[in-house]
Amino acid sequence: MSRLFFAVMMKRRLGKNPNPCNKCWLSVKRNVGVSAGLKLEELLVTVVRELSKLKLRFVPVWKPWVYPKLYVALFCSLTLPELEFMHIHKTGALIRAAVLLGAACGHELPQNEKPRLDRYAKAVGLAFQVVDDILDYEASTATLGKTAGKDSKQGKPTYVSAIGIAAARRLAEELRGQAHEALKGFDGRSRRLGELADFIVLRKF
Repeated sequence: MSRLFFAVMMKRRLGKNPNPCNKCWLSVKRNVGVSAGLKLEELLVTVVRELSKLKLRFVPVWKPWVYPKLYVALFCSLTLPELEFMHIHKTGALIRAAVLLGAACGHELPQNEKPRLDRYAKAVGLAFQVVDDILDYEASTATLGKTAGKDSKQGKPTYVSAIGIAAARRLAEELRGQAHEALKGFDGRSRRLGELADFIVLRKF
């Protein structure tokens, strides 16, 4: 995102073909994607507008006073609804933003498809965290590429600690089903999103 802002500011400051940043500008313009015929400035405005609609709550760990309840929740025992709330506004929020912003940067979706895409994004966002908790519990450090069992050793609330490993697996499958259900009606356009939902739930690392 910072590169986008940099590119836009440099273009406005130095003109249509900024120098010495013209190569950087052209690269960003090509790779950000203007498949819908949007100029980079228009794309940036679209991204910011869509982010504001999401009302996401990111928790900067170096500023616990921003969202104290969410920060405290990272290190205490939680009920299932509280755990869900925390992850919807943490990992889930990032994945939801990625899905919806990707759609916003392409061709305009019909109004009836936007809510379905949002339901998909919420389901896979939460499923990612559920599976992350499962893998932390049962996978090895070598497989994960990070220290296994770290969350439980630190006493962090997880889906496994809240509902048990078997129920956590069932929940992951339910969320996977919800994601696929939300994609019905998109036809072949949603094939990659369906594959992504499968990967998130079936992954081993």
